[in-house]
This record gives sequence, structure tokens and C-alpha cells, in this order.
Amino acid sequence: MKRLELQKVLTEIKGEWVQGELPTTITQVVDDPSDVGSDKTLLFDCYHQIQTWRFDSYKNCVIVTEDSESWSKMSSDHAVVRVNNVHEAYHNFVRYYRGLFTIPVIAITGTCGKTTTKEMIAHMLSKKYKVQSTVRSKNDPLFNLGYLLGIDNDTNVAVFETAVGKKGDLLRSCRFFRPNIGAITNIGIDHLNKFASHDEYIQAKGEMLPGLQYTGTLVLNTDDENIRKIDLTSFKGSVVTFGFSEQSAFQIMNIKTQENGTSFSLRFEHLTHQLFVPGYGEHNVYNAVAAIAVVYSLGIGIDEAGEQLRFYQPLPGHMNVLPGINGSVVIDDSWSSNPTSMHAALNVLNDLAQGRKKIAVLGKMAALGKFADEHYARLGQRLVDQKIDVLITRNSIAKDFAKYALRFGMKQEQIYTCTEINEIERILRKLMSEDTIVLIKSSMKDYKIENLVKNMTC
Repeated sequence: MKRLELQKVLTEIKGEWVQGELPTTITQVVDDPSDVGSDKTLLFDCYHQIQTWRFDSYKNCVIVTEDSESWSKMSSDHAVVRVNNVHEAYHNFVRYYRGLFTIPVIAITGTCGKTTTKEMIAHMLSKKYKVQSTVRSKNDPLFNLGYLLGIDNDTNVAVFETAVGKKGDLLRSCRFFRPNIGAITNIGIDHLNKFASHDEYIQAKGEMLPGLQYTGTLVLNTDDENIRKIDLTSFKGSVVTFGFSEQSAFQIMNIKTQENGTSFSLRFEHLTHQLFVPGYGEHNVYNAVAAIAVVYSLGIGIDEAGEQLRFYQPLPGHMNVLPGINGSVVIDDSWSSNPTSMHAALNVLNDLAQGRKKIAVLGKMAALGKFADEHYARLGQRLVDQKIDVLITRNSIAKDFAKYALRFGMKQEQIYTCTEINEIERILRKLMSEDTIVLIKSSMKDYKIENLVKNMTC
């Protein structure tokens, strides 16, 4: 982070020195006592945790608190700053720190593809610029402060993944990052356990507009019927569209599956560009074009972005196609699972099968609440329609895939319902051969699935 003058910070947060010796500058700001590491740290006691920690831990930091009990048992050597409201002071600091920089800041959201799109953007920009970004798929708002403070005097551009687990999440993240470019990759089905209806979930994704303060640049997937439900009449900035539709500013055409990825044409302003993305499936082309649209708004040409795109490496667990045991092929899409990404993964399985026996290893789809049964039923039908040869489910919730697949016509001998990873492994070792392709798809909370992928691949 940028080195800060403490007195200037105290003015911004309306802090009053109480006791101890204050440093002239600070080089670290945290809101969790366990993160204190610098001898010039400012600790916001937002969660009133410091009473549960050893006081010696705070000898080298300045504590910002509203609670007199937080320092009543400390020696006078501990530096303490009192504020009327520690949460308000914390957010005043965030506003102050973000205001020190005038760089482009990009916010990415979507039911699926936001991590990949964010990674592609960072990769395309990294050749010319120093980029600050969220790490992998770690998009919990708890990480926001650390990501914001990762911006310093050398940073040229920042790109942040902004997730929606409940209403207000996206807007809160935007208040941290204050983006001037926003992108919505798609709006499908996820996190419905926190919403009364799917329309509420769509509205929560639409928080990108006030997150941009209704200005700046908004990049949208024009093919997505749910994105088209967002009311854009209040948006005063520039709207950039991408998709297959002829009305899209960045129009996708001629997708072809090739070795190690997918080729496609991209038409923009009457010119057509031939591009390649190192990933499979139509959804990955959407991600790539969303990323290209974003970096184009920052002055990166389409051909230049496309050349960088060729060298992009997908993150582990994000639709990786790997050599499997016994000459088989494994599609590792084990990072996360929801109905939208499940349909995309099954599309890739079908595209790459090329006559091979198709095996789907499916874990649960998380966070669907009262809508779960409906979506397990739809996917059970999809498994049958797509003629999956073998279905293996992992844990009791995922058994619903099997229940509906049986109901819609899959035979009992094609289905295995398992609890333990080693049980799945034993079954796969008997089934996998050079004539087999296996999709492994699960929720990010199923950490053991990584071991299955490792043991089933070469």
C-alpha cells in the first residue's frame, strides 16, 4: 500500500489520540487483529476483537476503537485512537485511500465466468501495465480491504471480481473500489437461497449501475435475457455490448472447437478479427470477448488483446481438459457448481466426447434454497437427453441428480451414488480407458474433490 501520514488519516476518520506514542507514517491498515504484522500498522477494531487477543500483540500498532473497554486494561504504552463510530471511521478511511488514485478500476460480476474474465483482463493488460486484481476466485467482501490497499503509486489499473451472495454485496464492493468500468458476463442461477425470487437476484446484479454511480463504461452480454431485464434508463455513461446478436458492438461469429481451445471470429466496427481462446465451450468465448471489450476501452487494440489471449492459462478447476489415466480424457471443472455452469460443462463434455463414453461425476450445487429441486430435475432431464453413459454422484444432496435421471429414463446400472471420494475413485479406475471422457464437476466447498482430480489424471 501507499505510505500514509498518520495525522492526515486521523483527520479523515475524525480520530482523537487517547494514549501511547503515534508513528508519523503508517504502512499497513487492517481490520482484523490477526493480520497485524507491521510496526506501523493502523488497526480498526471493527469487530471488537482486540479484547480477546494478548495486549503485547498491539505494542507496534495504533488501535482505532470506539470502545473504552478495548484499552482499559492496556498499559499507557499502547497507542489508541478513539472515534465515535469505528465502522464509519473505517469506511471514511476506505473512501480516503481510494480517492488518492485516479487509475481505471474495473468491476466484473456474473453468475459464471467472472473469475475467468477478470483473469483474462489482468493477463491482457499485464504486458503494458502494473495491474492490481482479486486473487483467483477469492471474491468474499472480507478480502476487499486488502485488495484495495494493494493499489499503490506504481499501479496503473485495477480489476476486481465483485460477487453477489446476497442483496447489497455488489454495491458494497463498489463502494470500496469505486469502479469506472463495469462488466456483467451473464445472469443465470445461483445463490437463490438468499433471494425471494430470481428477479431479486437479477436486481442484485443490476447494482452494478449505482456501483458505477450511473456513469463510466458498462459492458454487457446482449444475448443474456436476464441482463436485458436490467433498467438502463438512469445510466448516463457508455454501454458497450457483446454477443452473437448483430446488434452487439462486439459480435461473436464462427466458433470452432480446435486442439487446445476454441477459435472464433469477432466483428467490430465493420472489421472482422480471427481469434483463439485457450479454453473450450461457447461460455469461454463469451468470457474472452467480455475481456476484450473491457481492455479495448482502455486503449488495447483487438488484435493486440487477441495475441495476449493466446497465452492465457485457465485457473485450475476452471474447465481444464487434462490427460486421464488409462488414456482417458478428464474435464476438471471442479471449482464451483451452479445450474448455469453445469449446463455449460455438459455442453463441453458433449462437444469433446467425439464418440467416447461419457461419464459425469457430479457433486452438489450449492445455495439454491427452495429452488433446488426444480434445478436438479432440469439437469436430471439434461443428463438423459445428452445420453450420459455413466452418472456418479458425490454426497447425499447430489443424489437428486440420480433420482431425476432415473425418473427421466436413465437405467439403474448406469448410476452410482457415492459418499466418499475413494469410492468414486475405485469406480472410475474400472471404467476409464482411451474410449472414455470424464467430467468432474462440484462445489467449491468440496475440497476433497481436488484429490480425485489429481488421482485420475496423468
